[in-house]
Amino acid sequence: MDKNSKYLKIVKGLTFLGGMINFLYCLFYLLNIDDVDQWVLTFGVSDIVFMMIGMVISGLSILVAVKPHDPIPLNWMVLVIFTVLLMIFSFMGGALLILVATVFDVIDTAKSDDKIE
Repeated sequence: MDKNSKYLKIVKGLTFLGGMINFLYCLFYLLNIDDVDQWVLTFGVSDIVFMMIGMVISGLSILVAVKPHDPIPLNWMVLVIFTVLLMIFSFMGGALLILVATVFDVIDTAKSDDKIE
């Protein structure tokens, strides 16, 4: 994706927004647990571990949006992986925003390859 691409701001914005929504969802989910011992006895540790993994993946998607191509490349393949992982480990709404950003990135990649006129 070119730095001068008109889709770059849209992709970065949607990725950042989706990552923040997922991160806040996981954070508030974990903060909503009043009695951790009772929660673990009732539901097990899996929900807590899933939300923590979801927070890490959300943080990585925020990092991709804020600093593209520095630690992790900002391209459609990485965004698809983040979308699938966030759909598994976190909230579906934020993952769908990242999926829309992926579609914009695919369109931009196809246009830069002169496949779509």
